[in-house]
Amino acid sequence: MAKRRDKGKQAKRHPPRRDPTQAREIKHRWRDYSTESGARPVKEFLRKLSDEDLASVVAAMKDVRQHGLRGARHLEGNIYEVRADGKGVI
Repeated sequence: MAKRRDKGKQAKRHPPRRDPTQAREIKHRWRDYSTESGARPVKEFLRKLSDEDLASVVAAMKDVRQHGLRGARHLEGNIYEVRADGKGVI
């Protein structure tokens, strides 16, 4: 007698592992970092930028979101550095 498979239960398939520097179909999400005391240093830094520098940072973030980490420098673990060219020192 052949085994029947329940229609509701299917084997889970995991996508193959990819190089994190390659573009993905899934878009990257930027997370808002806050310290244990509630400070948000990244948000505070972005608020202090000129409009031109902020636009440069946003463009670099969009580039990562669309193309992955190819243009980023790996620091350690899952931490990468993304640089933006602006008028001020970023």
